[in-house]
Amino acid sequence: MQVEFPKRIGPLRKKAVGGTFGVKSVKKRWFRLESGELRYYNEEQMKPSQLKGTVQIAGSNLSSDKDKRVFSLHMADGKLLEMEASSETDALMWVNAIRETQEILRSSRRKKERRRRDDVGLEKVGKYKVRETTLENTGH
Repeated sequence: MQVEFPKRIGPLRKKAVGGTFGVKSVKKRWFRLESGELRYYNEEQMKPSQLKGTVQIAGSNLSSDKDKRVFSLHMADGKLLEMEASSETDALMWVNAIRETQEILRSSRRKKERRRRDDVGLEKVGKYKVRETTLENTGH
């Protein structure tokens, strides 16, 4: 069964990652959550030439602020993406979509790890069977 990732598109205010002299500017960006990635653009048309950044949801941690419109993604590489929605409802919809994406990615990773362990177990069984056959054929 193919699991479908949640999709979400819309404007959010994003805090600058670095900032000048420690002052972080806040800019409106257009975000697209799709297939385990969060991309953000300069403009609503979301043309490839307007792409400002891409964040991999896998391995990230999501946190909320006291202000219910603000939420953050802490990436595996240590970077922080702080976002603000226009309303608490909109923020909740973004947070839920990101959490659902994270859960799908975690579940998929666990299934792959189980398959890998099962494959290794089959390889070991296969090796033992080959040895048993060899021993039987030699008369030992």
